Amino acid sequence: LSGGAREQLTVIVRIACARLVGDDGVPVFLDDTMGYTDPTRRLTMGAVIAAAAATSQVIVLTCDRARFAGIGGARTHVMQRSGAPAG
Repeated sequence: LSGGAREQLTVIVRIACARLVGDDGVPVFLDDTMGYTDPTRRLTMGAVIAAAAATSQVIVLTCDRARFAGIGGARTHVMQRSGAPAG
């Protein structure tokens, strides 16, 4: 499998495991994933992540917000390094 396909499967498996754990779901943490996923598939994965957010809290840490632009209704928070200039 390509690097992008492995990334996508990893995200899907993590979401599936979170749904199996309990009826209320458990949080899913994604740390800077989908760097090798092409833009078209990122949109599809955004829909998968948005659907998962209906039953579980999904927390995405990334340095490239554009990778996850396909997630509708997402709340974003920009974190800055301590002492970094604002803006």
